[in-house]
Amino acid sequence: MRISVMWAARASVVSRLARAAVVAWLLGLSALPAAAQSITRPFSSLRSVDGAAAAAHALVVELSAREALSGVHLKLASDVAPEAGARYVVWVNGAQVAQADAKGQVQTIPLPPQAFVPGTNSIQLARVPHSEKIAAETAYSDIAPIDNMRSSISLDFAGLRPNPAPTLAQLPLAFDARSWMPRNVTVVLGSGLPSPQRLQAATLAVESIAARMRQVDVTVAYKGTSPIVKREGSGSWDIDKDTARAGDVLLVGTRDALQNALSEAVAEGINGPFLGVYPANEGRSVVMVLSGVTETDCLRAAQAFADTSKAFPRRADMTLDAATIVHAPPAHLAISLRHSDTALVRAALNFAAVHVRATGVLANFAFTFSGDFANADFFFGPATSLDAQQLGQLPSLPTLQPGQAVSLSGHSSGRPFVAVLGSNNAAVTHAIDMLRQPAVWSLFAQGATLFDSATESAKPLAVAERSRIARLRLLLADPLVFWCALTTLLALSYIFLNMTLKEQVKKRINQSSSADPSPKR
Repeated sequence: MRISVMWAARASVVSRLARAAVVAWLLGLSALPAAAQSITRPFSSLRSVDGAAAAAHALVVELSAREALSGVHLKLASDVAPEAGARYVVWVNGAQVAQADAKGQVQTIPLPPQAFVPGTNSIQLARVPHSEKIAAETAYSDIAPIDNMRSSISLDFAGLRPNPAPTLAQLPLAFDARSWMPRNVTVVLGSGLPSPQRLQAATLAVESIAARMRQVDVTVAYKGTSPIVKREGSGSWDIDKDTARAGDVLLVGTRDALQNALSEAVAEGINGPFLGVYPANEGRSVVMVLSGVTETDCLRAAQAFADTSKAFPRRADMTLDAATIVHAPPAHLAISLRHSDTALVRAALNFAAVHVRATGVLANFAFTFSGDFANADFFFGPATSLDAQQLGQLPSLPTLQPGQAVSLSGHSSGRPFVAVLGSNNAAVTHAIDMLRQPAVWSLFAQGATLFDSATESAKPLAVAERSRIARLRLLLADPLVFWCALTTLLALSYIFLNMTLKEQVKKRINQSSSADPSPKR
């Protein structure tokens, strides 16, 4: 009884704190539908190993204030077939909300969504005979024998709640670790080809979003220089409707590079490392701006955005002063792209999101568009773009069919790297997207992997070191090596032939002198 009272009190406190924490977000807002989705997770992912929730045998369901919950369903898979006349009783946050007859080993029970609040929620399950009176202690004395792996909870979401005036202080709510719905982020790098430093800033921003939301997929869309953000004469945001409906928008670039995407009021306020957040899609999406006068300003703004320990002000934008301390991630990774093609840039951005979700490590990415392996940890590009010298740094490369890609480990000047090579750039991008599946990431991390977009499959690839003859062929396939070898061979042939001719001429002269019968004087 004491534990029950403590848990009920804790649930009440948590409920009040959760409501207080998000009142600024929800005040005056209605949950209007946008991109409705249903998300399912197993009970095993919601069990606590210690603390009050574990003692109460409760499921812990974390909910984001930004997502509008519209339905809840429990799928119960029993370890033991229920006895005749048994029933399930369900408590949410200490309050009894549902009961249903136990029918078979698997059944679904709906729960009222209004019983849940943004923040932390608890669910307790009991299975009792119909004749038994339900009391507060029942949740502890008659715990339902449920298989946590086969049982699951499904949450229906009407979409995202609109927020017409987001602030930087609300960034933890905009990109909430408690989110259930996958997030799409469209990255805009402004006019011209993306510079390595601008791409570095964008990658860090994407990483920080994915790191905050590790429970869900964060997918990055990148359309190159396509004008998805425009500026109206009134100064308001005019974002492509499909892009705004798809998710959030991340603008990264200098003030000049983003001049066609920023409103006049925002552009005039950029005089240094700048962070701003603005509404789109009637407030259901946010536009995040990381800008500055220089590329260094942009990177500094991205570093501040990625610093989860930093408290931001309750306003839409700010400029970092020189005294503001920002921290760059200690880990470093270098990616070499064959060129700044749209598909390869999109692959690099998505790889950053996948990498931080899989490893939990926020990395400081550096980029080059040189297309070589020197000083690179990863290389992305089509297999046909490699020259003979690069092929010599990799094991035997299989013949790739259309839509296929392969990841291979190699060494350049003693430094290990991983090359993701595709039949074309799109195949590389698709291979990176497949890494979102934990099983595929595991294959990728273990060694060579073959990706096939036609069958949506990935499998380990057996690779072999090149034979001496194969290495010699690759060596001679290099034009520089070939012509140097040919020139050397011709020079040696000329010298040998010249020496041979001289010996023959000398021999004939000697023979001619010996055969001359005329007397010597």
